Amino acid sequence: MTFREIEARDVPELFKVRISSRANRMTMEALGSIGITPDSTIKALSVSVAGWLCEVSGKIVGFSMRDLEASGYVTPGCWAKDPVH
Repeated sequence: MTFREIEARDVPELFKVRISSRANRMTMEALGSIGITPDSTIKALSVSVAGWLCEVSGKIVGFSMRDLEASGYVTPGCWAKDPVH
């Protein structure tokens, strides 16, 4: 298990994890309707958002992101529903 800072190249896999999460389920369409898209996430990471992810055997299985300019979290944490397989 490895933890590291999120990079822009990770964003497509983060969305796969996000939509597979059991808690607070959302589709890509639902995320997009509130302005959360791969492009907006990449932009946020370059401006005011920091994030960390967890990898198991090179596969992203979870992540957390925080807006450094605000007190709220973008997402407090998101884990794949089946991170082992």
